[in-house]
Amino acid sequence: MTANGTGFTSGNPPAPQGSQVAFLQGGSSSTISQDVAGWAAGTYVIDFKAAQRLNSRVDVYQDFDVLVDGTVISTFRPTDGTYRTYSTASFTVSAGSHIITFRGRNSLGGDNTAFLDDIQVHTA
Repeated sequence: MTANGTGFTSGNPPAPQGSQVAFLQGGSSSTISQDVAGWAAGTYVIDFKAAQRLNSRVDVYQDFDVLVDGTVISTFRPTDGTYRTYSTASFTVSAGSHIITFRGRNSLGGDNTAFLDDIQVHTA
């Protein structure tokens, strides 16, 4: 997590929800996971807001995967430093507890970062 207005986030707009954002920086060792209990069996999508960390280079980006229970549902590359809403492909789960993971890809290599906020799960 990082707060609004730090050296890390100062080039970006404030967090869409609250005063902090999560971030992914680098490859597959950069992950954010949450075990979510109480799911009803069904088909869902995950909505979230994401932005690239702004820096002096325009040719860099951080891309990342969204996984449910270890299976890649969708891959994203935020378009710029503005927080925009993204949605995964729909996925089906059984009733119970499931793990949502955001995992860095960093296809370009180097020091790239994406900010994440306002993550929500909805029925499809």
